[in-house]
Amino acid sequence: MIVKPNYSDAPKYCHYYFDLVTENNLLDALQNSYKETLTLIASIPTEKENYSYAERKWTTKMFCGILLIAKGFMLTGPSDFQGLTILNYQGLTKTNI
Repeated sequence: MIVKPNYSDAPKYCHYYFDLVTENNLLDALQNSYKETLTLIASIPTEKENYSYAERKWTTKMFCGILLIAKGFMLTGPSDFQGLTILNYQGLTKTNI
């Protein structure tokens, strides 16, 4: 079990974030957060997948894709993504990484 850090072990600005976690076991907190995120993504209506608040801004679908890529980088590292084709979000063109 991984428990919350002590306030004395971290800078004061971190205390706010510690307080946002209600569980004492951080692995449980991560699992709960993961489930909540999947539920939120699954609740997005199909007609909102391509919504963006302005031209040339990320759509809901693009944002979810970035979350998945970021999660993959955190879990496995960038070397596992060689040759992956993604969108270049500034120019909205395809690129390889």
